[in-house]
Amino acid sequence: MATLQSILKDRSPEAPETNLEQGKIWAYSVVTDYVTYSGCHCWIAPAAGTVDLEVIGAGGSGSRMCCCSATLPGNSGAYVKKSDISVASGCYICMHAGKSCRGSGLCNRGCSEAGHACWTGNSGQSGCLCAEGGRSGTSFCSTGTARWCCLSANSFCSTQYNGYCGIICNHCPGAWCACAWGGDINRMGNISCTTFWHCYPNCNCSTISHVAIAPGYFSECGGVVSYSMDSDNGHSDWSGMGFQGYIQALNAMSRMPSQGAAWTECWDGARICQCYDTQGCTMYVPHGSGGPPATPCSGVRDNGWAGGDSIIKIRFVAT
Repeated sequence: MATLQSILKDRSPEAPETNLEQGKIWAYSVVTDYVTYSGCHCWIAPAAGTVDLEVIGAGGSGSRMCCCSATLPGNSGAYVKKSDISVASGCYICMHAGKSCRGSGLCNRGCSEAGHACWTGNSGQSGCLCAEGGRSGTSFCSTGTARWCCLSANSFCSTQYNGYCGIICNHCPGAWCACAWGGDINRMGNISCTTFWHCYPNCNCSTISHVAIAPGYFSECGGVVSYSMDSDNGHSDWSGMGFQGYIQALNAMSRMPSQGAAWTECWDGARICQCYDTQGCTMYVPHGSGGPPATPCSGVRDNGWAGGDSIIKIRFVAT
């Protein structure tokens, strides 16, 4: 009589794994703001072979605000890749993985740090890569003016749909754009936007955030995560609204989604609240991605979400 093991083996014959990258992979990032570590790393080739080197700059964080306001998400960092770098045993790569901008100022947190790497290869060959960090999100107090009007009046890129409705993107004349250079592939950072479907200055409803995902993360050109806001719900306080929708939309970017909504207990005060510094100081989003925007209400500070720190990836294949 056939055993269960033999039946299963006949129906599901073992096949070699074909979905794994060759060689060995190292990934380098940085830690939170609670330490002063500089984010510098050094990799030494263990043998002769080739290296594929990828760098993503840090994403811009969501802005901080303490009054009802019009807000935009942070932009993503840039992406650069250099393939088939020939190395001998003992050749090295020196790297710096930058942090996302996490300053305490209101309205705008500036720009996040770049990720960069320099190498020495065979026969004295050397080079450097750099992927710049993204611009932070922007907030303006808007207690009596439609949010679309407030941002468009400050020269942010906008498209008006009708009345006081439209889409605003986190870019204006002279604003920072994350660039990349030194690689076979050099991709600029992506820009985040917000759609306002109403004219009320103090309501998150009918607002859709479009948060930029860095190039090189899910695809060569990156992507955009879009989700709608609420005014209040069982997952979050008003300050901190929208992150559950962000996580669920983010999972749809992957062919292998790993989770749905995070668990919260609305009855014991464990709802998400961005009034605490941790949301603005700790990375909750993918490396290089823009931070979701602040959703402040009157009298409650909102720190915005920190952008994703820089990441550097080395794939080594021995000859």
